[in-house]
Amino acid sequence: MMERNEKRGFDTSNLEKQRLQLEKGKSRLIDSYADGIIDKTDFEPKMQQLKNRLEQIDQQIFESRQQGAVQSELFLVISRLEEFASAVTEKLDTIDLETKRRIVLGLVKRVEIHKDEIVVVFRIDPQPGAHASENSNESNDGVKSMQHCKRRNQSGSGKHDT
Repeated sequence: MMERNEKRGFDTSNLEKQRLQLEKGKSRLIDSYADGIIDKTDFEPKMQQLKNRLEQIDQQIFESRQQGAVQSELFLVISRLEEFASAVTEKLDTIDLETKRRIVLGLVKRVEIHKDEIVVVFRIDPQPGAHASENSNESNDGVKSMQHCKRRNQSGSGKHDT
């Protein structure tokens, strides 16, 4: 992730250098016109090209900065989630049963008991953006959702296989 941020910064600095060169070119073009080196028919199309290119560069710089900010924010969120997961993992073995129960209640939406299996449906969708129906275990792209975890199979004798 850091490499991407460095590359994004490098891309932005290259774009800013290009912008500076275009500004210098624009200034030289104006000087050439003012000194009578080029006439109005040559000046106007070249000036318009420079202005258009400057607008493109400005847009690219803006987008590059936005993407950099989004990537930084995403990196921060991922870091915080990793810290949280690590802390939870460390504490899970030492917490009491009631706290474990509250954690499970916070994560599990419902438990479905079928003839051959028990399905646990979580509150958090592991595939953001997949708009599968609540009762379906497949997303729109045909990929099976991990939201439905098979816990146990029940044999015909009434005993649970684990």
